[in-house]
Amino acid sequence: MVRGFPGQFSRQTFLDEKASVISAAINTLAELTRQELHKRELQGAQICAILHNINRDPSKGKVASIEDYLLLKPAKKAQEDLIPAAVAHACIALRHEEKLPKLLIGVWPDVLAGAKAQEEEKAEFRALVSDDENLIVVAPSWEHQNIRGFLAVKGYKCGDLVELRDIDRPLLKFTVKVPDGIKAVHYEAGVLLLTPANLSRQI
Repeated sequence: MVRGFPGQFSRQTFLDEKASVISAAINTLAELTRQELHKRELQGAQICAILHNINRDPSKGKVASIEDYLLLKPAKKAQEDLIPAAVAHACIALRHEEKLPKLLIGVWPDVLAGAKAQEEEKAEFRALVSDDENLIVVAPSWEHQNIRGFLAVKGYKCGDLVELRDIDRPLLKFTVKVPDGIKAVHYEAGVLLLTPANLSRQI
């Protein structure tokens, strides 16, 4: 776990983590391992498909494709399931500038898929982050006094009030309420975060 999530877990604090956080991290690590094994199987699957087609009887059976020999093929995501373009490009820019919070590495394959499938779209604010970087809102937009954006959160409970700062302008701060239905480690696009009634948008 420490090697799989550098910066997220340490040997000194591992036993203090909640069981739900560890469970979610294990599931994420298993998915990352599956993706790595899938990359390794591509060459072998291609060779199998070529050998099948060389030796097949043209009057029997269909032409094989590489996908016929992939055991760990990922499910294709619908367009609506992709990370929004503004979020994807904000994450890529932040990583290029070495500002990307480590929690967002967990969705990096989805970030790349979202950036490839959609045209570039820039957000006015790139990200709001908590001081511990365990709650991040990427490409936030304002709906009255509330904030909507791509939410990445780890270890916070529903109803917690968390102070966020703009990643590019640290003195610009906002307080948001963690919404209901949040898992121990949670990623979701288009989440509406409520702010205290007396908080107005700052520019």
